[in-house]
Amino acid sequence: MITEKISCMGIVLLYNNSQKEVLILNSEGEWVYPKGHLEKDETLLDCAVREVFEEARIKAIKYLGISKKTESEVREKLVLSNCDAEIAEQVIEYLKDLNYINDNDYVDAYIRQNMRLFKFSIFEIKQKLLQKGIKKYIIEEKIE
Repeated sequence: MITEKISCMGIVLLYNNSQKEVLILNSEGEWVYPKGHLEKDETLLDCAVREVFEEARIKAIKYLGISKKTESEVREKLVLSNCDAEIAEQVIEYLKDLNYINDNDYVDAYIRQNMRLFKFSIFEIKQKLLQKGIKKYIIEEKIE
């Protein structure tokens, strides 16, 4: 019996003597059978995609629970966890819809904190935000 929690970030469909099997790539790089269950009228592929999305979403939310992150930082975390780029984008859109990721708010808070606590110059703040993957136009808009 499997008792450990497995995070998955990839899908493979195998056809063996006209029998379909689904394998997923977990964060340890191992191909395993997906956990979870089929929803009513759901195909194996739809189930696997949904399970991968749910695992990626949970991973991203846990990552955001540590501290605020930029959209780019969340994307990088998911991709480094073997998350498919398309699934990563779906997760990011989901999190943006919930306002869990908001680069505009992140920049506002980052500027306030770094000018007040660390006495960073505007140039230093711009550079650090660019390194975090914030789009230049957002930085320029907020610094004005």
